[in-house]
Amino acid sequence: MQIPKTGTRRSSLQKTSNTLDTEARTVEAVIATNQWVDGPFGVEKLVITEAAVDLSRASPSMPLHDDHSAFGVTGERIGVAEKIRISNGKLKAQLRFSRNAGGESAMRDIEDRIITHTSVGYRVLDARPTDKGLLITRWAPLEVSTPSVVADRAAVIQRTLTMDQHDHTDQTPLEDTDAYRAGQTAARAQTAAVMTIFDPFPAAQELRTRALSEGWDTERARSELLKFLGAQAEPSPRGPDIVGGADVMDKFVAAAGEAICTRALIIPGTEAEQRKVIAKVAGENVYYGYSLRELAREYLRLANDPVRGDAMQIVGRALTRAGMISHSTSDFANLLVDAANKALQLGYEEAPETFSVWTRPGTLPDFKVGHRPKLSTFSDLEEVPESGEITYGTFSDFKETIQLLSYAKLFSITRKAIIDDDLSAFTMAPRGMARAASRKIGDLVYAVFSTNGNMSDGNALFSAAHSNYVAGGAGAAPSVATLNAAYASMALQTDPAGQTLNITPTYILSGHTLRGTVDALLASALNPAEGSTTSFMQANVWQARLTPVYEARIDADDTAKWYLAAANNQIDTVEVAYLNGVQTPRLEREEGFTVDGVIMKVAHDVGVSPLDWRGLYHNDGN
Repeated sequence: MQIPKTGTRRSSLQKTSNTLDTEARTVEAVIATNQWVDGPFGVEKLVITEAAVDLSRASPSMPLHDDHSAFGVTGERIGVAEKIRISNGKLKAQLRFSRNAGGESAMRDIEDRIITHTSVGYRVLDARPTDKGLLITRWAPLEVSTPSVVADRAAVIQRTLTMDQHDHTDQTPLEDTDAYRAGQTAARAQTAAVMTIFDPFPAAQELRTRALSEGWDTERARSELLKFLGAQAEPSPRGPDIVGGADVMDKFVAAAGEAICTRALIIPGTEAEQRKVIAKVAGENVYYGYSLRELAREYLRLANDPVRGDAMQIVGRALTRAGMISHSTSDFANLLVDAANKALQLGYEEAPETFSVWTRPGTLPDFKVGHRPKLSTFSDLEEVPESGEITYGTFSDFKETIQLLSYAKLFSITRKAIIDDDLSAFTMAPRGMARAASRKIGDLVYAVFSTNGNMSDGNALFSAAHSNYVAGGAGAAPSVATLNAAYASMALQTDPAGQTLNITPTYILSGHTLRGTVDALLASALNPAEGSTTSFMQANVWQARLTPVYEARIDADDTAKWYLAAANNQIDTVEVAYLNGVQTPRLEREEGFTVDGVIMKVAHDVGVSPLDWRGLYHNDGN
């Protein structure tokens, strides 16, 4: 529900005590009550308490007019409303009439029962929607009038009775007739339709106020709006000094993209760095305060494309119009894609994944099967006799394979999101998909451990044949003793020629369940093993010797399992290969943009493969 900034409360006459004083030219009136009534914005209720009503503008008096519309003053000033106070849940005032013609006429009409209504105009300070309607919880009265149509029938002008009260009150009030109610319903529908026409154009709000106050129908509203927009074709004082052209469009796309990213907090760096960027852009970028809908209109204006139609048509046109930069696609759509792409890259950098700590990044030029020779299988250097020939070294025939696969999803920025200025379309979806892309690589990497597939020699990655595996039943948690055994196994690994490789573990990988055990082991100066007399006061040779990596996917496989890995600059372990070495996911436009929005594809081309068992070790832990 839209909460209005101003409104009026109209009321009808109830005949009570004698308060009309023709010499003082005053009459007492109840100008507002706390009843639910039909207002210009629907059913509403004013809360009338000392805390709810701001009387700062009502002291010592407020203007009194002979009429006003639902949206502002339209009548002649005929006096003042003074001595305004709250009494028994009602807002009361003394009306004092001017000696001008309008005041004289009003005095006579009150005495002759022709004026039978009062109305208060007010500014809404705070309100909240309820099931029944809008509850205005804080408001300020601005003026009083004597209108011809009423809403609050409980407010009164209290005057001298000179007519037969029974005959007068038995007449059916105009407000209770079916014709009146039908007319009010039609009027509210027309008001809503006119407001909808002007909603997409913030610059035309003064024109909208005039349309509502003068009661324009939708045809006139559209006609006047088009005239207004045509007059606005000159460069906006809010934007830069520009005329149409590709150079200007370049500047617009750059500035608008920066504004979108800043408003959506697509800003790398610390919080302090982000605040500096926001302050700079807010002070220097003319488009910082523009909504997405306003940027669409500005794009069409700079492209010398007439800005006509409702919000959906304008945004649709901006998304599909051939650009001045790209020529084949919309420059406006491209700047949205660019903003989403920046959110994608930022989300990928923020993704909390552990595989990058210990794996080796690689590159592949295409989607064909790639082959990786083992560094550990290169032949030994040979002595070169004097004047002897130097022979070529070779790798053995043992090579591991790796191949890229594509992983992708679609998402869209809809016209509705642009019209609603929904910046989450540029943050939540791309960032979420970036994290999903990073998470997918993590799944592939740790699946190497859990699936324990065969290497090129026909044996499982972790196996007795590879001397890098302690199977279930013989396993144990990380300790000085189990790490010593693991270290010996890795150090004694040999190449195909039988040469010892002296591999040293750098990383210990486990689930979070073992974190306490691993942290204590790596932090303790003494052997933390308990219940062993041989370990009493024995130095812990593994203190701070390994880098721990804790991964929930290992917990999901088996909370007792743990692994060791060598540094990838010492020997290959697991490679994560990317197409042409591009590690971040890519964002691509899908062809066939429609006026319903921009469709984008997030794709990641990645391949994961273990390259050498010698740099890896696994203890089942059970």
